[in-house]
Amino acid sequence: FEQRCNMAQVALEPLPDEIAARKGSESGDELESHGRVDIDHLTMGDELILKGLIERHVRFAGSVRAREILNNWGVWRKKFVKVFPHEYRRALAEMAEQREAEKEAA
Repeated sequence: FEQRCNMAQVALEPLPDEIAARKGSESGDELESHGRVDIDHLTMGDELILKGLIERHVRFAGSVRAREILNNWGVWRKKFVKVFPHEYRRALAEMAEQREAEKEAA
């Protein structure tokens, strides 16, 4: 898949493990690095959205393959890749920085 992507324009990332991320934040672990803009909250929900789309595909199309994916979600979720355009990431980070600056100014 990577060979077919224009890597100058996009980054390929694994699907965020949202369950582990929630557990880490509940335990009080520091997930952010000092001085870096955290945009993880903007991507949270990807796993739930993807799984929901596959569930709908099973419901409306009766897909056997989609049912297999859902039945073995722990294995299959690792095979999905998020395609994230660099420019979109930059824009999200810029908006997050602006919101943070507005909070500090208030």
